[in-house]
Amino acid sequence: MKPGFLELMPVILGLAIALGCSPEAGRGRDGSATGAGALRRAQATPAALALAQKVIDAHGGVEAWRATKTLRYTQSLFIPGDSIPWVATETVEQAPVRRLYQDWKSHGGSLTWDGKEVWTVNWGLENPPKLMPFLNYYSLITPWLSLDEQVSLDASAPAAIPGGDSTQFATLTIRFAPDTTRPPVAGYYRLFLDPANGRMRAMAYTVTYGPLLDSMGIPEGTNEMGPITHVYDGFTTVGGLLVPARYHTVGTDGALYGDHHVVGWEVDVAFDESRMVKPRNATVDDSPHTRRAAAPRP
Repeated sequence: MKPGFLELMPVILGLAIALGCSPEAGRGRDGSATGAGALRRAQATPAALALAQKVIDAHGGVEAWRATKTLRYTQSLFIPGDSIPWVATETVEQAPVRRLYQDWKSHGGSLTWDGKEVWTVNWGLENPPKLMPFLNYYSLITPWLSLDEQVSLDASAPAAIPGGDSTQFATLTIRFAPDTTRPPVAGYYRLFLDPANGRMRAMAYTVTYGPLLDSMGIPEGTNEMGPITHVYDGFTTVGGLLVPARYHTVGTDGALYGDHHVVGWEVDVAFDESRMVKPRNATVDDSPHTRRAAAPRP
């Protein structure tokens, strides 16, 4: 186990979840639905657009994605050396502005994102709450990130998946434009496409969220960590969407960081509006997104 491994686990648990009033996968900045037109408007080469369309189609297409109003799933993270998995159920409302709530069976706490604020009740995790709405969701719906009007797409060079063999995969790199309304969670998301069917075989990303880098003791002046890679081992279909059922995470050296199981997928479930009302015992995370300023030298 590497230094900082436990602090890294929340990042491994997934990638980027709720953006609320910030750019959305398949939604405009104002929350309105977007579709293939957004893909055409993205900053991208024809080769990148072709790869983006291929992976979207392989996972159910644009229309099935746009038709999905809410999602719910339960994800369990099995960490090498830990006897008890990390388990969270997440319910996401996708439009008009994405909102969500998480219930942590393993830690006993909860988290809410109402589109403006992140708050927690009985939070038992060490990781920054404001980061959490940007994690699991992106690991699970990465193909549709390319629909976001705020991203650029690049058909990057073929590459092998860390921890795998020497097989080369076509890769699509997604980057969000600088945006002060959302945490700079990742420098990029790089999809490795299965040549046989166009599916997302793996996804690599770098961690750029300042408070997390601070908490892990990353040296001052270093604003990026990784890449960390999710390798997808199985999929399931829900509401016409092909979504991950199991994946594992590896570091730059291919070492196993964790194994993830995603069960209980549901679409168009009821969204509990009462969870958007902040209780008196809630704690709001209003911390900045950036790294702490270095203390002045004496």
